Amino acid sequence: MSEANLVNEWIKAGARTKDGIRLFIRLRGETPFGRIVRRFPDGNSHLVIRALFRIAGKEVKEFVEVKEVVAIPLTIEATPAAPKFREQFPFLSEPTCPPELKILAADKITAYRNAVVAHQRLSDCKTLQECAITAQAVVDNWIENELIFEEFRYYGDMRKVLGKHPIFAEMKKIQELRKMPAGKIFKTKENLTTKINRIKYEIKKGDKPHLLAEREKRLRETEHLLAEVDRIIEGLS
Repeated sequence: MSEANLVNEWIKAGARTKDGIRLFIRLRGETPFGRIVRRFPDGNSHLVIRALFRIAGKEVKEFVEVKEVVAIPLTIEATPAAPKFREQFPFLSEPTCPPELKILAADKITAYRNAVVAHQRLSDCKTLQECAITAQAVVDNWIENELIFEEFRYYGDMRKVLGKHPIFAEMKKIQELRKMPAGKIFKTKENLTTKINRIKYEIKKGDKPHLLAEREKRLRETEHLLAEVDRIIEGLS
């Protein structure tokens, strides 16, 4: 049976997302796009439909039987404007608020905006690779947005830190840096600089676009540590 016929059979059977993911992997093998939608199937129906229709050489607008599924966007929790955001989590303005949460407040706004921009770009994707990379950007930033919301909700309810977000591990590393002897801190600066240059080279090379989000995250974390090392060295002089 041809690919087009297999897609048509999937449509006639109800175009269920999980069945569509299995069909896509059957036709195209393991790809970054397939792994993304398989991990987060809910709300990604339109991505599966778009990919399968391209394989079958069909236009999405031809689809009638499950038209309502095509319109389902990847759900992203709405973020209030800046003033309402502070009203929703008033503890961010309190002097006793942990510094990690204040940092996450800015990161959360960035993650949400990045997710929205990436989601808007999905309709402009021309190839499956572009679709996979863009979908991954949506998912990664959406997860980041949710992780931060989870920290805020927990602190607002319990008045203590949940501590699941990676920033808490990063802050622990910063505390360790501040305890280092002077001789070791200079060696750490050298190591961090080398690591940053290596990550930047990987990003510039662009040979593994599906790893871009993870590489950019490592770069930010390493640059934060280097900035702290520089502050420590400045204090030594």
